[in-house]
Amino acid sequence: MKKIYSLLFVITLFIAKNSNGQTFSNTCSTPYPINSVTNYSYSTVTGVPNTDLTNDYGCIAPADNATWFYFQACMSGNVDIVFASYTSSSSDIDFIAYGPLSAPTDCGLSSSQIVDCSNASGTWDTLNINSVVVGSYYKILVSNPSGTVGTYNFSALNIFPFFYDSCMSCMDPLPFQEVCQVTTDPVQNRNIIIWEKDTTYTNSYIIQKESTTMGVYTTIATVMNNDTSAYIDSTSNPMIQAFRYRIGTTDTCGNTNFSSMDHQTIHLLTSVSSSTGYPQLAWSSYIGFGYYTYYIFRGSSPTTLTLYDSISASFNSYTDVAAVPGMNYYSVSVLPPVPCQPSRAMNMYSLSNVSPVAFTGINEYEFNQLTVGPNPANETLNFSLGNIATDITIDIIDITGRVIQSKTFENVNKDFVSLNGISNGSYIVRFATKNTTSYRNIVIAK
Repeated sequence: MKKIYSLLFVITLFIAKNSNGQTFSNTCSTPYPINSVTNYSYSTVTGVPNTDLTNDYGCIAPADNATWFYFQACMSGNVDIVFASYTSSSSDIDFIAYGPLSAPTDCGLSSSQIVDCSNASGTWDTLNINSVVVGSYYKILVSNPSGTVGTYNFSALNIFPFFYDSCMSCMDPLPFQEVCQVTTDPVQNRNIIIWEKDTTYTNSYIIQKESTTMGVYTTIATVMNNDTSAYIDSTSNPMIQAFRYRIGTTDTCGNTNFSSMDHQTIHLLTSVSSSTGYPQLAWSSYIGFGYYTYYIFRGSSPTTLTLYDSISASFNSYTDVAAVPGMNYYSVSVLPPVPCQPSRAMNMYSLSNVSPVAFTGINEYEFNQLTVGPNPANETLNFSLGNIATDITIDIIDITGRVIQSKTFENVNKDFVSLNGISNGSYIVRFATKNTTSYRNIVIAK
């Protein structure tokens, strides 16, 4: 059994006019497409006698004021379509159906190709085609014998069998593709959206990210079905905030279904506790699937993270009382209940951003009088060692662990470091002597 999806909308079919303002219908060779998942509304054709004598019009001859439609059968079964007057109680509606046909443009139709015909009076009627041939086309001519100006509507009575217009080409009803997980790449500092392909779906996937307005999404990528089912959001910066994503499927008619559950990344913040002096972590929850445990990763750089500890998912904070003096990098993660299997090897964890924190340890006697300022800094960063004079190297490190500036001073107790050429942002300053290393967090705002 095929999967079912529901779309309900009204399409108005505009009838063109000739130079005298008289309406005229489409033709046998240019019918309007219809499908079984749409309710249709169309304006009646008036004052247009039928001049096409190549077809047999059976019970509705001469079939004046005609409008042509077609569909393609995608399943075996019986097709039932109800036609009804919408704006006029005095309107009559007649129809004739032909099939099975090899193409929607087939004309010169004979009596042997007529599968249903009705000239019954009244404002509504039902077309019945028994045992449609899968893959074949069927054409319907609807006439307005009373010549009444008005609007008619029609729709399929049964959800089976499915039938589609040529735009949808008899493909399966549009599936709801779900995101499997979102995570971050600690090397590239970018978010990754991962999904598992629906093997019955052959069109492209739409990747969307929530905008600055809650519930409003913007498309950031369109990924073809034969491409990798993992997309790297090159516009994301996980250090700034969490991001929320969803994925959509689309057909060639422009219909779109989006995933029923959005997925949101974990955003991690790190600092040194003013009360304990140890690194502390606080993070937002992952949204998109259920989980019971947070896994904490730690390393000396963003590329050396290893699993360090785990805590219950009831909590969103952690203090590392066994931190190693120096630079520590952290990431918090969860595991999806069912491992994702996209078309390339991926880390099984849904990782947060990587966040650094400088832990000085307890042996900092050389720096017990160290002062650094101003913070935020502008063009220069001043430092003072108080009464101590020593050789010292000062490194300015960005959030990825990269040393972007280094300077060594000989036998000084105070001086300054130029910040010329360094962009605004958060940095760590490392002060290293022969015996001791200390760190300070600073913000540069020019």
